[in-house]
Amino acid sequence: MKDFLKPYYQRIKDILVEASTEDVDLEELTFEVDRLKDEFYNELEKRSTSTEFVFEGEDAVKGLFKKYDRLFGEESIFVKRDPESRLAIKLDLGFGNNNPPCPYSEKDFPDIQKKIINYILKRVETPEDEDSKPLRKGVAQSQLPQEQMEYIVGNMTCISNSLTEYVVNYNHNDWNWLIDCHFIVQYVFEKTAELTYKVSKGETTDGLEYDIREAFTYFQLSVPDSFQMKLDSVIDKLDNIVLDITNFIEKNDYHLCNEETWFRPMVFSAALNGMLYTLEQKI
Repeated sequence: MKDFLKPYYQRIKDILVEASTEDVDLEELTFEVDRLKDEFYNELEKRSTSTEFVFEGEDAVKGLFKKYDRLFGEESIFVKRDPESRLAIKLDLGFGNNNPPCPYSEKDFPDIQKKIINYILKRVETPEDEDSKPLRKGVAQSQLPQEQMEYIVGNMTCISNSLTEYVVNYNHNDWNWLIDCHFIVQYVFEKTAELTYKVSKGETTDGLEYDIREAFTYFQLSVPDSFQMKLDSVIDKLDNIVLDITNFIEKNDYHLCNEETWFRPMVFSAALNGMLYTLEQKI
């Protein structure tokens, strides 16, 4: 990360921690974030040249700004959450929340799962435009023994199963899944990246836990700053990918079927890409 970007990165991290505490003035913090954001983009513009207009580390700062907006900024104002489950709830506009039935038969469910997984795998290797890079290049920098890979995949399966069971238990036909998928995919991606990093480094994974309620807070990983910056640098990219995924699911009415059919493969794919993304990095 360029030296001039480090104060911005550290300050927005500090603000995210502060915003997560009780009895905090979010209006005042949001005002500071907006000021910091303006200063940050002005600094980028001032330092930009014909040969250097994208600076190492600027995407990590932008990613943390995105996290703040999602958790505490304007994006969060109209999000109503269930006090027990913390899942987002659809606003009651007086029309009810009755969803039409699933238009597919049970025999179609395995095929739907495959289509969602294949769509996600293709999307993460597709750049936004000709000037950008995809989330994943498909070229591993690290190779893990079979036993370690099986351990990580076993954890990924447990995560996708437990999160799906949680949603099934608390979804009373009023879950605002379009909002929550952005939080959940980011959480699963980062937590699996953390697990993969520790396994690849031979570090203990004791104490690593997965709680879906953490997804709706500012959670922090126990990884070095250098790797955390890599994860923060793809927050905005991952957010755009989730938007395309949810559009794909909604367009095909997959969300009208049970969560096992559409939510579980999405969560498992998020975990899979968290693992693969980590193995593609020089760590």
